[in-house]
Amino acid sequence: MTESSNTHPPEPTLEWFTHDILPNGRQIYAIRNLTGLDATSIVLDESTTQLMHALLGELAMNNAIPFGQAKQAVLRAVLRAISPRQT
Repeated sequence: MTESSNTHPPEPTLEWFTHDILPNGRQIYAIRNLTGLDATSIVLDESTTQLMHALLGELAMNNAIPFGQAKQAVLRAVLRAISPRQT
């Protein structure tokens, strides 16, 4: 096997953004693939948004892992959990 046959395509770069703000003030997030031509957004439900918000908040306070790497890992995990065919 050559070295090039062992390589995997790069993971997409993901970003989250506020999709909506509910009457109670809570936000609904969406995740978007920033890599390539597929800029499709996946809108999260309220409970998944709250979980992702809590995870990212905890990771932002922990310097053991660079936040950018941790954020990408959380976003990929959330996408895989809610839509296994998307990643």
